[in-house]
Amino acid sequence: MSSQLEYNLEYSKEERRAWTRVEEPTCRIIDGIIHVEICRNRRNNHFKPSASEVRNFLDEQEPLPVQIRFTERSLDADPPQNIDRMLLKAYFDLFLDLLPRWKAARFWASYVPWESFENRAVVPAPFLESVTVEGPSDFDMPLVSAMLSICWQASPVFSKFEMIQFNENTNFSRVPDNPCPALPIATITSLRLDCKMSVWHCGTVLAAASNLRECAFGNVTATDKYVGELFENAALQTLKIEINFEDHDMGRPTYLWRLFEFFRAPALRHVWISRDDFWSTAHFTFFIQNSGCNLEALDLFMVKMSEPELFSILSHMPFLRILKIYGDSSQDPQPVTDRVMLALTKSPQNTGLLCPRLEMFAVNDDAVGYLQDGLMSKMLLSRINAACIEYFWFESEKDNEQHKFDIESLTSMAGQLEILETVVVDPSKESQEEWDIAVEKKLAEALR
Repeated sequence: MSSQLEYNLEYSKEERRAWTRVEEPTCRIIDGIIHVEICRNRRNNHFKPSASEVRNFLDEQEPLPVQIRFTERSLDADPPQNIDRMLLKAYFDLFLDLLPRWKAARFWASYVPWESFENRAVVPAPFLESVTVEGPSDFDMPLVSAMLSICWQASPVFSKFEMIQFNENTNFSRVPDNPCPALPIATITSLRLDCKMSVWHCGTVLAAASNLRECAFGNVTATDKYVGELFENAALQTLKIEINFEDHDMGRPTYLWRLFEFFRAPALRHVWISRDDFWSTAHFTFFIQNSGCNLEALDLFMVKMSEPELFSILSHMPFLRILKIYGDSSQDPQPVTDRVMLALTKSPQNTGLLCPRLEMFAVNDDAVGYLQDGLMSKMLLSRINAACIEYFWFESEKDNEQHKFDIESLTSMAGQLEILETVVVDPSKESQEEWDIAVEKKLAEALR
């Protein structure tokens, strides 16, 4: 429960609308942890609470662990202009004084001043578990992370690191050992790197991070080196890979298949691939087979493949419980055809039912652009007994004439069937987020 100790600042309604967050900036205590959140006024680049106000609040409290958030509301926020460097230094001087009490921190990359890190000695951070660095797509995130690395060098429980940015209009880092030269990679269990990096770099990270359970590479580009040597990550359960935007936009190959050729992940449960126009089903199924993993969730976002390729992939995944296929009109033909949908449909005649354990299924309107109306609802209804789907999401407008019967039938099902608990026909970002949350919840249930 939250305590009533809370530091709120008074300002007008007009000022409140200018802050980058919906809620007011605060210092407060939640479950024995001091949460410090600092927000920027977009009109005048002032920050609240001030560094002195934060210090005064902390001086009045017990020396509890601290969680810091000093970032923007979203990655597409207007870039801050003419920020006072001495103001930023005042905040980070305070933060670094508090380093022995850090539990988690989240920073906007351009707010991190090098002046605060000059001649700073490494001090123990016994509570620090995670750090997130966010920033615009044109910012050198690994360079900032290298500067921040003194914060976790003496932290025995540091296990989660995120470097978050859009993957459009990015450049390679100036750090020679891009992308993560200063991480205790062998002890990291959760990692997200959105900085531009090659397939070869992905392989080196996966090979070194022996305790990694969750990994996301958000900006993968072509490699000038082969992975070349067989390696295994025995702990990895979730792998997410998104192709560099310019490579996708210009139709340049990234050779992602080179990673799957040499990589093994026997504990892998969830794979998410985005925007691969040069997908190699042969290498991916080779990877799945040789890893010996029982993949439970597969998310394919704008991955160019044919119907036989999708059929082949699904036939190698008898334990699959979650499937999402997001098609793109530029990648015709679409892989979800009548044949695939009928193979997913439970019936006495279908002796080779694909994905017999499927519990969650999602497609968008482009993915089923050539699918006969009515086959989706038929497939779902066929699985309301032993082989059941509990959650279906169709990313489409409800007035989609091409799938009028399916939408009417599916909408009428929502909340009516004991097994099919959730039916969503909605293209919104919110419904996408709800789907992602439901996937995480479903995968977590199996670990209990």
